Formats: sequence, structure tokens, C-alpha cells
Amino acid sequence: MAVPNRATLIVLKLKAIWDRNNRISQRKSYGIEWESGKLAKDYADILALIDPNNGGNDVEISVLGKF
Repeated sequence: MAVPNRATLIVLKLKAIWDRNNRISQRKSYGIEWESGKLAKDYADILALIDPNNGGNDVEISVLGKF
């Protein structure tokens, strides 16, 4: 299985955060508590991906231009 690079994962997590925030704020979520928990995890995942002590300096910014 191919694993996406950090930049791709960051973009996907940002999209998930945007979607979840939108569903929560528009009250379109069927499980606001569950969605809020997933939102907190998405934020934590972003922090982990950009952590300079854990490979965060290796984000290939040039990949982001393709999105």
C-alpha cells in the first residue's frame, strides 16, 4: 500500500477539518459529539505531521502546488 507524503496528508487533514467544522456549525452532523472528537484528533494529527522533532521539517511544499 502506498503511503502519501506528509504534504498530501496535511492537505487531506485540513480538508477533513474544514468539512467537520462545517457539518458541526451547520448542525448537519448526525453525531456532533463523535464528529467533535474526530475534529480534535484531526487537529492533533496536523500538529504531529508538522512537528519538527518528528520529521515535520521534511514536508515537501512543492507538492502542495499540485493541489
